[in-house]
Amino acid sequence: VEVAIRDNAQRLYSVNLRSIGR
Repeated sequence: VEVAIRDNAQRLYSVNLRSIGR
């Protein structure tokens, strides 16, 4: 579960970066 949460957090972080870059 911890790994899944970490992966999900990284995914959200990537999405946020794209949103900011846009």
